[in-house]
Amino acid sequence: MTLLALQNGTGFEDDLRAILRERAEVRFGVSFAGATMKAPGVVEDWGGEAIVPAGPPFEALAAAWTAAGLPARALADVEVRRWEKILLNCFLNPFSALLEARNCETIRPEWRPLRRAILKEARAVAEVRGVALPHEDELLESFERRSLGSRNVNSMLQDLQRGRPTEIEFLNGAIVRLAARDQGQAPANAAVAEWIRRLERTPADRSSELRQQAVADLLSRRPGLE
Repeated sequence: MTLLALQNGTGFEDDLRAILRERAEVRFGVSFAGATMKAPGVVEDWGGEAIVPAGPPFEALAAAWTAAGLPARALADVEVRRWEKILLNCFLNPFSALLEARNCETIRPEWRPLRRAILKEARAVAEVRGVALPHEDELLESFERRSLGSRNVNSMLQDLQRGRPTEIEFLNGAIVRLAARDQGQAPANAAVAEWIRRLERTPADRSSELRQQAVADLLSRRPGLE
């Protein structure tokens, strides 16, 4: 049996393989589809597609999903696409959560230095794992253009609004842990991850004040990043 995982982020792969052991081969894909849960059973679809590994079983799956109205493609470079999505989520999701804003509303010039540093650190982690990605400046430009066209409320903000744990440990938090494993550091990712953790622990009626503190702290780091 083969299990296809489309979960965001990284740092869960070995755990998933260990849980399944000999019961299933685990393969990984990625979903670029955006959606907002408006109410139980009511989902607003923002479009996007899934990328699955190349090969006959996955090509048939992609064709079936596409025929059902869920666009999907089978590609040989699926691991590169996974890491592109990881970097996009690290670049975008914490800022939406901190600013309580749609994706497109977070693209502000004052955040560019911090976001560039986040991408540079995450790109270095991917490179150690044999995944070659474009330069962080190219990624920054690409992600900004893509995000300006996205009115989606991303999952990290939705989780905080509902009082649920976020994916931060599999996004920026994972980059910090993997960088440390590589004998490196990821201070920009560490800073945003810590503020999201604090928001997870903060009651809703006090979150506005904490968000203001987070924004002030993160923007104060800008001179050292420019």
